Amino acid sequence: MVDALDSKSSVSNNVPVRPRPRVLKPTRNLVGFLFTQKSPLAAHPLSLKIEIVLDLERICMFYVYILYSSKYDRYYIGQTNDLKQRMYRHYYGYVRSTRPYLPMKLVYSESYASRGEAMRRETELKSRKSKILIAELVDASR
Repeated sequence: MVDALDSKSSVSNNVPVRPRPRVLKPTRNLVGFLFTQKSPLAAHPLSLKIEIVLDLERICMFYVYILYSSKYDRYYIGQTNDLKQRMYRHYYGYVRSTRPYLPMKLVYSESYASRGEAMRRETELKSRKSKILIAELVDASR
């Protein structure tokens, strides 16, 4: 009986082993691969529509914005690529630099095609260091 259950016995090796699931992590190259000529999706009739949507998502606007706290008569200048999300973070106190001055409201914004342009404009506005000049800019935009 002992000889039948030795280490080479097929009874002890028939335990099913479940393979670990392979998890694909999204990368920038994955999107590019989906629409190359080698990809099976390239011939799909909807692939052109999907590719256009993905290209539109890559076109991103960057914003320079000015917030104003009437309670403290204070301005805040910043830049972002998602203005709606950034305003949410400011309004609900998730941004440390504006939290003490709540409530703040958006009084001015400009849009740019690249982050570099937006950062240059933000630096230019911040270098003014004058409430009067910033107030004139905001009033001129209304």
